[in-house]
Amino acid sequence: MSAYLRTMMPAAFAVLLLFSYWSLAQDRLEGRIVDDKTGLPVAATLALADGEGKRLEIDGNHSHVEYLGKRRCYADGSFALSTRPDRLVIELRRGFETLPLRAELDLTQRVSEPLTFRLRRWIDMRELGYMSGDTHVHLLSQSDSHLQMRAEDLNIVNLLVSDFTRDREKFSGKLDPVSTAGNAVYVGQEARDWQQGHVLLLGIKQIVEPFEPYGGTFQGRTEPNLLMARFLREARAQGGATTWAHFCNLPGAESPIDIALGLVDAVDLVTYDDPTQLPSHWGPWKNSGMSQAEFTVMRSLDLYYQYLNAGFRVPLGGGTDKMGNDLRVGSTRL
Repeated sequence: MSAYLRTMMPAAFAVLLLFSYWSLAQDRLEGRIVDDKTGLPVAATLALADGEGKRLEIDGNHSHVEYLGKRRCYADGSFALSTRPDRLVIELRRGFETLPLRAELDLTQRVSEPLTFRLRRWIDMRELGYMSGDTHVHLLSQSDSHLQMRAEDLNIVNLLVSDFTRDREKFSGKLDPVSTAGNAVYVGQEARDWQQGHVLLLGIKQIVEPFEPYGGTFQGRTEPNLLMARFLREARAQGGATTWAHFCNLPGAESPIDIALGLVDAVDLVTYDDPTQLPSHWGPWKNSGMSQAEFTVMRSLDLYYQYLNAGFRVPLGGGTDKMGNDLRVGSTRL
C-alpha cells in the first residue's frame, strides 16, 4: 500500500462515518409532547402509522395499552422514530380532561428540529377542587405506575399487593418515593375471599395478615372462609381507607354486614363490568337455592340502591382492577 493511501484512509473512513451519521439523522424523527397552556412536556399515549396505515413503534423500552382498537405507546414528553416515513398519522390522548389530537403530516420536507405537538385541556378539574385517581391497580412497577398515571392525567394511583400477585416486597407503608407533586403512588393491599368478597385497604402502614391464604371455594380448591371485617377494622385502625373491590363483579356475601357496620368507605360500583348486568363472578350465588329472577341483588346496581334505600349513604369509588395492557389506569374514574 502506498504512503498516499495510508495517509488518506483515516480521512476517508471519517468521511464515511460522518455521512452514515448524517443519513441516520436525516431518517430519524423526533417529537415533543407539551401542554398547550404552559409549554411544559407532558406524558401521553400515542398511536403512530405511516401513510399506508402500517403501525409504527417508537424507539426504546416503553409500556403499552390497547383501547379503541389501537395499541398505544406511553411516552414521557418526547418520542423518536428511527425510520422516517413520508407521511405520518399520529393520535395523542391524555385522560379525559384533555382534547385528543390527531394529525396527518407530510414528512417529505426534511427538518432538523423535533416536531412539537401541543395538547389542550377543555377543563381542569383540579383547579375546580377535584382530584382523580384509581383505587385498584395490579402488577405494574412503581415507575410504570407513575408514568401511566401522568399519561392518563391522574393524581393518585393505588398499586395493590395481594396473595395472587405475590409482590409483597413493593409495600413500604408510606408514599412511594417515585411520587411527584400532583402525582402520588401509594402501595396498598387487596384482601380476598371468594364467597365473602374482595376489599381494598388503602393508605395502610402495615400489611394486614394473613397475606397469603385465599378463603372459600374456587377452581376446585376449598379453604376456610375469611371474614373481611377483620381486615377492614385493622386498616381503619391504621388510619387507612377501605373500599369494596369491583362491586359490579363480586358484591360478596359479607358486604351488607360490613356496610351496616360502617366499615366500608366506598364501593367500586364501576370496574370492568356493566353494573346493570349479572356479574361475571356469580358462582358464589349458585348454591343460594334461588333462581336468578328471585335473586335480583345479583345485579350490583340493584344491590347498591337497596343500600341507599335502607339509609346507608355509601360513596362510589373508581377502580379499574388493571392487570394487563387491555385496560388503562383511571379508565373508570367517577
